[in-house]
Amino acid sequence: MKINDGNLKYECTPGSSDIVCSVNGSTAGRIEKNVTGITYRDRSNRSVGSAEFSNGTWRFRDAAGKVIGTAEFSSGETIYKDSKGTTVGRASAFGSYTRYLNGSGATVGETNTSDMPIRPVPLELWLRDSRNTAAPACLSYLYCVNLEKPAGRGGMKTGDILLGYEGSDWSVFDINEKSCKKVNEDLRAKDESLRNSFALVYIVYRPAEGEKGEVKGTIYKMKPMPSGLKGFKYYTDTRGPSFITANSKAYYEGIRALYQKGGFENVSVDIPDIDDYSRDSRIVPGAHQEFRELYRNNKTETGWFWISDKDGMILSESAVKSLLQNADK
Repeated sequence: MKINDGNLKYECTPGSSDIVCSVNGSTAGRIEKNVTGITYRDRSNRSVGSAEFSNGTWRFRDAAGKVIGTAEFSSGETIYKDSKGTTVGRASAFGSYTRYLNGSGATVGETNTSDMPIRPVPLELWLRDSRNTAAPACLSYLYCVNLEKPAGRGGMKTGDILLGYEGSDWSVFDINEKSCKKVNEDLRAKDESLRNSFALVYIVYRPAEGEKGEVKGTIYKMKPMPSGLKGFKYYTDTRGPSFITANSKAYYEGIRALYQKGGFENVSVDIPDIDDYSRDSRIVPGAHQEFRELYRNNKTETGWFWISDKDGMILSESAVKSLLQNADK
């Protein structure tokens, strides 16, 4: 079933135990059959409406149970009406398919079956009402790059947004319609599965200087990296150095459109001179120093940082002093 009613476009296809509705290829809701009729759910599996059949009429209800419309078979077609009884649409069977019309009689969609499937009106209304308040998008950005390891030497920088890998048909756009936690888990699993690949090339989006929610940056291919740990860390969130939660969805879509154009640029590598940054001369048991680029407190810092030998975490000055004090005991 494909529906194109004004600015609203969606497609419904049979799933294993329900009908899945999608917008731009991403799941937007589901239709579940049950003993009382139909339950409509959004992408988070919350009920947004229902429909039950009684005395030859389907009654559509919103999430609160209020009747918002009906559908009944009359003179060879299904007539859709709103809560006031005004006709708002029709469905007509033509041999091997069913055609859907809006209240003005214009064709808005069809399905390749003639068994008169009920158009998902409550879900459609929810989609129309929520299209401007879509769930925020989760993006994964680098907050720490070890400039002495493959990530830094390969051209990665803090603020870069991870997108995919050269030669792979897999990208973050395949997993974005999920919670940030799940996106992070899927990205980490994919990254770890490719860790030992020879000459792995990362694809990243690099925001323009001062960018905040507007796609003005460039998509780069990193230099090929050796197998093993690469030396970078990232967060997956609906906000980051170059985007906020309110505009993350539009920002995500803009990056995806740029990604789909292809023709990524090769990155140039510019590593700061280590000699320009003084190294701490203390000997700290249980810790070592690494030359890193780090994003924290809304700014980028470059220099030598104390790293815990135990878990690889960056140590604060108080933590370093604590290690020194414990060593003296």
